[in-house]
Amino acid sequence: MIVVDGIAMGHKLCAMQLCPNPPSDFHSRKLCAEHQLSHGHLCGIEGCEQPLADEPPNTGACSLAAHQARWHLYSTLRTRATFGGYRHILRDQLSHRGFHFSREDAPWAFNAHQNVAQDAGGPEDIEQIIPHHHNNHVPDLPQERLQHSWHYRKLHCIETIMHPCGQPIAWSKFYVSESPTNIINMLTELYPDHASQPSFIVIDKACRVLATLSANGAADDWFQTSRFIVDSFHFKHHRNEPRCQEFCNPAPTNGSQPNLVHPVQIPNGQVCYRQAFNTEAAEQLNVWLHKYSGQLSHMHPYHHDFLLQVMFTHHFESLNE
Repeated sequence: MIVVDGIAMGHKLCAMQLCPNPPSDFHSRKLCAEHQLSHGHLCGIEGCEQPLADEPPNTGACSLAAHQARWHLYSTLRTRATFGGYRHILRDQLSHRGFHFSREDAPWAFNAHQNVAQDAGGPEDIEQIIPHHHNNHVPDLPQERLQHSWHYRKLHCIETIMHPCGQPIAWSKFYVSESPTNIINMLTELYPDHASQPSFIVIDKACRVLATLSANGAADDWFQTSRFIVDSFHFKHHRNEPRCQEFCNPAPTNGSQPNLVHPVQIPNGQVCYRQAFNTEAAEQLNVWLHKYSGQLSHMHPYHHDFLLQVMFTHHFESLNE
């Protein structure tokens, strides 16, 4: 059995949509070196090719009145006197207080740098519209979400794969979305044949992964060796989904999966069923990782990956002591 989950944290990315490169300056410039050269002198509104306005100076928009109004609203919402700016300052303070060399041959350093081609998403990737892990932020406008290059983007999530005992197996960076397509690609690369595939794969969106496998014609191949189930915490939110109830139950009591539950006799003589495995191992690791999200978010990708690898190594060794 393996347990898969993602946590919304990670380093900064270039402000241009779908660009996997880090910004050229983590303090002032929001674009990578390539986009700074090609778009640094242009209006930050996506699709606008007008140069930045000379009057008023030091703005991120062109001279169009509508774009200047949007820039003014964006900058106003992120001052120290606003809720968005206050939350940003508070988050930085907490991260500095501690509240919150990437070896390619390490046993769990899996595909940590190249996940962008698949991350563009497909037609079924609803995560592009409604992310599974929501990042709280002040919207640019209440009626619409405006695409611009005025602030950094960040990794969508760090995806982890664990044993139920808590030992890490692999981790990867999802740049745009935690879509079923990206999860399947990660699992397929990590477990390329039937001999290596686990018997049970625990993931909170197992039903959607099953639907994507069926749409791609790969379900029968995976079903020969593996069963996708929802972790016990999230399963309570899938009670109205017949597909989940039939195929993704983490603790079925009808005898269909005796390896997932075992009977326990309680003092009054009755028999109850108890889960045999910890399906929340990845969630528990993510709680521990989140304490360091503030530090990791301000790091260069190389240092981010190095520290994350060290943290996994420390966690792995601490479990073996």
